[in-house]
Amino acid sequence: MLRVLDTCQKRAVTAGFSAGYLGGLPESRFDVLQNGGTYCGEESNPDCVWAPWYTQHKIFAGLLDCYTCLGDTLALTIAKGMADWAYTRLGKVSASTLQSMWTRYLAGEYGGYNESAAELYMITQTANYRSLGALFDETTSGVSLGKLAANTDGLNSQHANQLIPRIVGYLRMYDATGTANYLNAAVNFWNMVVLHHTFRISPLNTGEMFRAADQETAHISTDRVCENCAGYNISKLSKDLFLHDPQAKYMDYWERVNINHLLSNANVAGASASARVPYACYMTDVMCGADKNHEYNTNDYNDYTCCNGTGLEQHLMYNKAIYASRGDTLYVNQFIASRLNWTERNVMVKMETRYPESDTITLTITPTGAVNMPVKVRAPWWVRRSVEIYVDGVQKHMGAIHPSSYFTLRQTVFSAPTVITLVVPQTLRFERSMDDANIGSVFYGANCIVEVTSSSSYLTLAANTVTKNESSLQFTGTAGSSVSMLPFYKIAANRYSTYTKISGMPLTWQDTIMDTQDDWVAGVVQNGLSGVPAIAGLMLRMNSSRITLTFNAPFANGNHLLLDLFNAAGVRVASLPGKGNTGERQVSFILSGQALSPGLYCADLKIGAERYLARLLCQQ
Repeated sequence: MLRVLDTCQKRAVTAGFSAGYLGGLPESRFDVLQNGGTYCGEESNPDCVWAPWYTQHKIFAGLLDCYTCLGDTLALTIAKGMADWAYTRLGKVSASTLQSMWTRYLAGEYGGYNESAAELYMITQTANYRSLGALFDETTSGVSLGKLAANTDGLNSQHANQLIPRIVGYLRMYDATGTANYLNAAVNFWNMVVLHHTFRISPLNTGEMFRAADQETAHISTDRVCENCAGYNISKLSKDLFLHDPQAKYMDYWERVNINHLLSNANVAGASASARVPYACYMTDVMCGADKNHEYNTNDYNDYTCCNGTGLEQHLMYNKAIYASRGDTLYVNQFIASRLNWTERNVMVKMETRYPESDTITLTITPTGAVNMPVKVRAPWWVRRSVEIYVDGVQKHMGAIHPSSYFTLRQTVFSAPTVITLVVPQTLRFERSMDDANIGSVFYGANCIVEVTSSSSYLTLAANTVTKNESSLQFTGTAGSSVSMLPFYKIAANRYSTYTKISGMPLTWQDTIMDTQDDWVAGVVQNGLSGVPAIAGLMLRMNSSRITLTFNAPFANGNHLLLDLFNAAGVRVASLPGKGNTGERQVSFILSGQALSPGLYCADLKIGAERYLARLLCQQ
């Protein structure tokens, strides 16, 4: 294939194209875009154009993959020819025309061309390729590079998958240039999406467009939501941001999107009328009584949209997030059965697990000689009970393991095969939507558990009736009548509801995806600290002068409370009494006469005879 592409590129001038051009479209389509052409869904219309730079990028990126993964120098030569053509063409275009092109709906969609240009620069150190990447900067709209870097949220009504790959490219441009605006824009954009523009399973987009911040329930009933490509690319951005700053939150969201959206869009059980190919969903609806059937592409080769290609690619990309390294340290990010051959460290790692069908993960570390290798394991955001750790069959006590964090195994030198067994308990909980505490989704660990129902209205699920099958991820509950419940990725032909109302919810089910206010951070309730055997989920928030405790339901009777607050060194900095009055849902503890310094704290909360623990972050 590469030889044929090379031949085509070399014949470009003879065929009437510019030197270096290689593409699946006539070069004239790029002229149409530069001259103001827009997307109208009719490619036969000479004034219409559909994303010529997007298709160009796919070939460009594929050639770079052939070089970086296979070492094929011919692929690199062809890619450089394509980049030279692009730089020559775009270098002649005015800044105003470039901005008009890149902000034009669908017509100016360019995928991650800036990402590949930056990648090529880092391979070749040719300055023109770095400059080529910068020509794709968007500088004038409400989601311009500058506005995102300044943390201005202008996502409403923006085309989600026209924007997300651009941000992935900004992060790569940061690697190529060191320009802080690129990094800041990527970090801020990710926080905007995850905190303010998300469904429970994936970024919130309807008809491919982002919608207003913090408006989730208004769009649950909308048809055609959760575009596959948007989920794939926010997952890619999460992984790339983690490589720059190894915070668990990035791998938490990667897991959320991959297990609930991307894994669930494959037709694994004949949901389509034809079983000829394993179709993928273009859109994944979350409405009550939704049906994946109509979103499985039914004519794959004659109507091959971007989500068909991404739907194939994404299932080959899970391995990119399982492990990572920084220096000598190994990060275990995802619980996926796999083998790692870390040749630079002369060590093999084998992960065996049936997660999420099982809570048990086994790591077998086999070194060649003695290896100093600290191992950091992600404690997911959904952990609510103690993580058990065994080394060669002997249980090890790690102290506090906080949700959405990494814990480091105490053994760092491996001189012989070592078996590490982790038990990471999954539990049921209810994640409230951003804008309505009465509507949300049931989760078991990272899995969104959906109701199997054709009802077009919200069911009201009785939480205390939900039971799990002992041997499988199958659940039953009562919502007026008995209802079956399954992880979203197991749904194929059934109609389902991703969101529900809930009654009789115990404290242990209460949860929130992430706090949505800049100066407050949700306390993450966890187990295993100071020997406390049981934990309930409740929301604690704090700033420098106040800690607020919120229950999902009002107090039935007055309760006396005592909150002891400890700093990161384990020193108690406050002991605060309080009372939950009948009918109230919230109690505030005022830190009179003192202001807390920014940092991590541990809250030890006693409510009557019960005791709860939470990690809190205080920000200025």
